[in-house]
This record gives sequence, C-alpha cells and structure tokens, in this order.
Amino acid sequence: MIRLAIEHFVAGAKRVDDSQLRHMRVTEYTQIALDAIIRENHPELRDHLIAQTDLRMEQYHGTR
Repeated sequence: MIRLAIEHFVAGAKRVDDSQLRHMRVTEYTQIALDAIIRENHPELRDHLIAQTDLRMEQYHGTR
C-alpha cells in the first residue's frame, strides 16, 4: 500500500497541470517575441541584455 501511495505521488508530481502548461507556453512565447523584436530593432543591445540576464540569474537564483 505504501509502495502504491509513493508511485501515485511520484506520478502526480511529474504531471504538469493546464495552468502550469499555459504559463510555460506564454513565457516561452514572450521570450521568443522579445528576442525577435530586439534582434530586429535593437541588435546592439542583445549582448548586454544577455550578460545582464546571466548576472541576475547568478544573483537571484545562484545559477547561470
């Protein structure tokens, strides 16, 4: 019974609900759209923005 409970928990933990899936999709779309706009209208800023992103990832999330 414990084994079944653990399997059920693990299977549930791996699933992404509709709200999370929508959030991930919107986030990816936004990133792609912003990158396209920056590449087209402000290509000179792209390297700086990526460098700032790396710094903030390290500062706020401890990773790059």
